[in-house]
Amino acid sequence: MMNKSVFKIGVVGGGASGLFFSYFLKSKLASKVNICIFEKNSKVGKKILATGNGKCNLSNDNLESGLYNSSFAYEIIRKFGVNEVKNAFKRLGLLTKTDKEGRIYPYSLSANSVLDALYNGNISLGNKIICDYQVNDIKYDNNCFLIDGKPFDYCIMACGGKASVAYSHLIGEKLVDLGHKWVADHPGLCAIKTKEATSSLNGIKVKARVSVDDHKFDGEVLFKDHGLSGIAIFEVSRYLESGKTIHLDLMSDYSIEKLKEMIDNVSTFNYSFPKMIAKDLMNRVSGDLNLALSIVKDYKFTFDGYASYQNAQIMVGGIDTNDVNQDCESKIIPNLYIIGEVLNVDGTCGGYNLHFAWASAYAACEAIAKALK
Repeated sequence: MMNKSVFKIGVVGGGASGLFFSYFLKSKLASKVNICIFEKNSKVGKKILATGNGKCNLSNDNLESGLYNSSFAYEIIRKFGVNEVKNAFKRLGLLTKTDKEGRIYPYSLSANSVLDALYNGNISLGNKIICDYQVNDIKYDNNCFLIDGKPFDYCIMACGGKASVAYSHLIGEKLVDLGHKWVADHPGLCAIKTKEATSSLNGIKVKARVSVDDHKFDGEVLFKDHGLSGIAIFEVSRYLESGKTIHLDLMSDYSIEKLKEMIDNVSTFNYSFPKMIAKDLMNRVSGDLNLALSIVKDYKFTFDGYASYQNAQIMVGGIDTNDVNQDCESKIIPNLYIIGEVLNVDGTCGGYNLHFAWASAYAACEAIAKALK
């Protein structure tokens, strides 16, 4: 521990992980730390307000394997699980409720309640928040961080990913300049473009089993002017790359043999699907009913690009998790912590990405609190 009475903590980013970290570190160390949060936008937590369709899906009771791209995420979450998230927000004064799918929300079902709890919690403890501030430079020299020339003992990178309204490419580049590897990124949990024309199907929704390679998801598919959207498409978007084929099974409850028993004429076929879907299926096989039924089980589209980051929920890619310890401290620069979405950790829909934001923030908080006590 450094021989000081008060330690200055600079937090770059006033989103979910930055606000959560700052509140809990200050609550543990009180007068031992001065915390300053730098936020690019005019207000903190803008992305929090957009999560869970404005209800803020905080976490999920179902934290089984296969939900994240990285074993690193599970090591973090193993130490800060669902009960820890619920208890943390209860300390902030926020009650939660869980729906039948296991998704955890604020009891108010309003993301504003989450942001208010985090913001007011930080203000009540005396943490300083500077909005409309774009951090342009971070230097490390002689155990000191200079954030745009201002000295800090610790630097917390909570700047979010490229899908965040607070993200700055300057900060991502600075982490690379400081010796960290950037894993190639792309938008995730988003709509996609397809090589096949879909404008005639625009606005149609279907339930389908959607698969890419070995990844399968059941849910809604929404046809758009230039591609596909909907929750099942969002899920597979994490695994796509140029030229990949997306497979839609429009009747996953039935085998092809059963379909041929059930649908033995064109009229029944036409009445079993939205009109324009049925027409497209038939057009693909020149009106052959048996071939059309085969396509029902394997309706193929070719990936041709993602929606923009502005329309994506997360970033896939980011700072390589091999460059940080299990407490999110950089292996390259001591007292530099990298938390939240800027790390190469992405999870499926349902509160998992926010859970990682809370858990990674708390891991850093615990490590610094232990070092400074």
